[in-house]
Amino acid sequence: YHLFLSSELTDFQNEQIAILRQSNPAWWITHNGTMANVDYRPFARELDFMGVDVYPMFAKDADRAWGVASQLDFTRSFGGNFVIPELQSGPGGQGNYFHDTPVPGQMRLFAWQATARGADGILHFRWRTCRFGAEQYWCGILDHDNVPRRRYEEACREGAEFARLGCEILGTHLEPEVAVLYDTGLAELGHRPITCGLTSPNNLAQGIWRAWWEAHYSVGFVHPADDLEGLKLIVLPSWAIVTQETATALEGFVEKGGTLLITARSGIKNSDSHVISETAPGLLARVSGCLVEEATRVNEPTVYPNAFVVGGVEITQDQFSEILQPTTGEVVATWANGHYADKAAVVKNKFGSGTCIYVGTFLDTENAAKLLPWLAEIAGVKPLLSDLPKEVEVSVRVSDSHKLWFLLNHSHRAVVFSGAPVGEELISGTQSSGGIALEPFGVALIKQPK
Repeated sequence: YHLFLSSELTDFQNEQIAILRQSNPAWWITHNGTMANVDYRPFARELDFMGVDVYPMFAKDADRAWGVASQLDFTRSFGGNFVIPELQSGPGGQGNYFHDTPVPGQMRLFAWQATARGADGILHFRWRTCRFGAEQYWCGILDHDNVPRRRYEEACREGAEFARLGCEILGTHLEPEVAVLYDTGLAELGHRPITCGLTSPNNLAQGIWRAWWEAHYSVGFVHPADDLEGLKLIVLPSWAIVTQETATALEGFVEKGGTLLITARSGIKNSDSHVISETAPGLLARVSGCLVEEATRVNEPTVYPNAFVVGGVEITQDQFSEILQPTTGEVVATWANGHYADKAAVVKNKFGSGTCIYVGTFLDTENAAKLLPWLAEIAGVKPLLSDLPKEVEVSVRVSDSHKLWFLLNHSHRAVVFSGAPVGEELISGTQSSGGIALEPFGVALIKQPK
């Protein structure tokens, strides 16, 4: 049903695109998103670029930076650089809610964060606040009385910066080294009819992505049908449905020297959402070097606690656990308790020039963060910058000629740190020698030759 609905929406959109292209081939055509029940890879194919509406104030303060960054990144994963038809510029409210008003610098930070994560164009919602209708409290750059105030001045500053620096930014894009697989098609939609109360693949992906983002790595959402060249590590977050195309792509990636991490309950279904007759992980058995001997849903982890130690840290079971049986792989961690005790929990397999690691449990953000140093060493990946304050986000866009380093302070306090890239800081027009001072919600943009 979900795939049918998505296909019908895509066909309908493509009919409209054909009409518009016939009317004026010079028009740029996009569509704002992202919504549920749409497989955005085929949906975005006929568009010039994807669009996404971004309203950061829906999130709590503690989750705003990573939550918006992940929303922007999964939009980028559907078709590359994108635009934002609606970016929040004031508080918003209707029904029974009303947002906080963005504090000084925050609206501008939202725009720079969007750019850092792949946006090539931004429209703020809205210019002037409407005085009637359902959205009369969805505030804009100008208030109901049309008097220019603080948000107007901030928009002027932002606009002047993009007018001056747009030529440096356009033509650049992100190049992640760490990929977390994300899919709005089979892998995600196939989970919904029978969830068994388990977290969906895309929600798992967001949690794992967050762990790498918070540690300041170059991480991105990717689909296995993408060009995987340049990636060093791919995480497959418990995709029950794995097609032959996906299995072949992942085998090719590992064979050429990449590192693949597979988590529990992967590869147990085919593209019809039928459970396979082969032993799990099915099409992934060859690359993973193991089979699943036994599995359980963990409904009461305090009653049935279990864990394993790998890379010197303890990983507790999360929702689902498996006993693994190595075939060509080696056991690198075993379960601690119950009848799982001393049975394989993690298997590491050499495959071609690369390595596949199968972990017999789900990974949330906490467990992914614990596993991260061990995986990073195996995959040969390092943070973009070391010793960054936790409230500072870093992102890099590249072209054939140069790199652009985006440093964004998501906190209410000024931040000073060393270890920033050396180069021209484009916003201030000064030279950066490694020391950076960011005002509350401040931004730095450093240019380096590639």
